[in-house]
Amino acid sequence: MPLCFIYTNLKSECFGEDFEENFISCLADTLSKPKDRITVILNAGSRMTYAGEKQDGVLCQIHSIGVFDQERNPDYFHKLCSWLSAETKLEPSRITLQFIDLPAHMVKKGL
Repeated sequence: MPLCFIYTNLKSECFGEDFEENFISCLADTLSKPKDRITVILNAGSRMTYAGEKQDGVLCQIHSIGVFDQERNPDYFHKLCSWLSAETKLEPSRITLQFIDLPAHMVKKGL
């Protein structure tokens, strides 16, 4: 059940209407998770700085059960950073990805 939180100081208008749905497809393919279990929240217009400067950037936190490890993470980083860079027109150096292992007992959807 991946939960994805995207924080950026880019304005909401910089993102296509289907950005969240398209990123869900990217996450599903990359993490081998079903689309109907993925949640994406886009927090555009956030006040943030990178290296002490107010430059455009993205912080993407992805919480998921049992998919993050030392062997697979480099491939995830490459695929997701490339996708986000293409969508936002930001250099990859302006995109930070944080993968967080989510214990299964710490999340539940519905009853």
